[in-house]
Amino acid sequence: MKYDIKEEQNWRRKITITIPEEDVSSKFDEVYKVLRREAKIPGFRPGKAPLNIIKSRYGKLAEKEVLETMVPDAYTDAIKESGVFPISEPEFSTITIEEGKPIEFSAEFDVKPEFGVEKYTGFTLKKEPATINEGDVDKAYNRIIDQHSSMKAKDEGAAAEEGDIVIVDMEKTSDPDNIIDDEKMTDFTFELNKEVTLPEFTENLIGTKPGDERQISVTYPEDYYDKSMAGKSLGFNVKVKEIKEIVRPELNEEFFKQFDGAKDEKELKEKIRADLLERRKQEIEGDIKDQAVKSVIAANDFELPKSLLDNYLDSVVEDVKQQYPDQEADEAEIREKYRATGIRFIRWNLLYHKIAEKENITVTKEDTDKWLQRFADRANMELEKAREFLAAQKKIQDIKETILEEKVLNYIIENSEIKEMD
Repeated sequence: MKYDIKEEQNWRRKITITIPEEDVSSKFDEVYKVLRREAKIPGFRPGKAPLNIIKSRYGKLAEKEVLETMVPDAYTDAIKESGVFPISEPEFSTITIEEGKPIEFSAEFDVKPEFGVEKYTGFTLKKEPATINEGDVDKAYNRIIDQHSSMKAKDEGAAAEEGDIVIVDMEKTSDPDNIIDDEKMTDFTFELNKEVTLPEFTENLIGTKPGDERQISVTYPEDYYDKSMAGKSLGFNVKVKEIKEIVRPELNEEFFKQFDGAKDEKELKEKIRADLLERRKQEIEGDIKDQAVKSVIAANDFELPKSLLDNYLDSVVEDVKQQYPDQEADEAEIREKYRATGIRFIRWNLLYHKIAEKENITVTKEDTDKWLQRFADRANMELEKAREFLAAQKKIQDIKETILEEKVLNYIIENSEIKEMD
């Protein structure tokens, strides 16, 4: 077998392979021997039909068998011998075959792009201040109170007040763009709080009693979470079915101590403040890392193999299908949506490995053990049990990749300027 590899592009290779005539003939003989033994031809006992009849009847089948066996084997052997490492499936040329002649074919495939990484330090990275708004502390505190509150039906004849829960049946009266499919909605719940419910509903339902009806027109804000309804005006006939009031927990020592042993409201808010501050620090750290990634990608441009992006998007499409099995996936839309994310992911993956190689950054057993120990502590597991669990999930290599990426990022950040922002 002879082969020749040419560089079509930085990341694209073309291999041309010639299988000698004697090897091809030997394979034909082998295939015809099997066909002759198994063929059932009138007038001849099994295995006794003349070879010319076998070739006449089964020549095309023999050619197909020879091609399907010899071409993949020759490609695999040539790739192994050449030392190149394809990252995509081969695209074979049209192959013709004729008994008594050599087989010549070519295949194109992608390899990891060859590129240099020139700039990955000396960036200016902005660091936002780690401050906490007291209003956020109060909101978090109130959410805790809400989570530990209960509801009870209001006294008969009592009207709905701000903060109450109103259960209604609704019927569309105006929907020019047919945004909402259902004409009627039963047992719809509103909390009469302008922070969580549109003001048109809150204002119209305060003062109502069970059995009351209201005609309510609503214009949804431009920044509404459901983009199909943003800026749209709809009308509803709303009938009140039930009104409930929220019963707040008794704010005593017993209540507060369930939150990491807090003694009172002041101490609970201090714990909330500390937790929010830690989260804010993590957000800032994440933002600095994101800046570092963007800076490295922008400073080191190179051509990306199409197959890498195709494989990434194939994986995303498959994940979406598995996550939403009952919905018909628009593959083109999914690919377009995640295309930019995929390009960034692949570029950064190639770059941080190249930086690690250049700076001799590696993952040691100590690095892995520290990561596993933190995981074990969070999961309340022994270290070896955690190791066995993650090994069974085939996650150890992923963990090492995470550690390597983290070490490369730390190197980039440590060798860049951190600019404190006001």
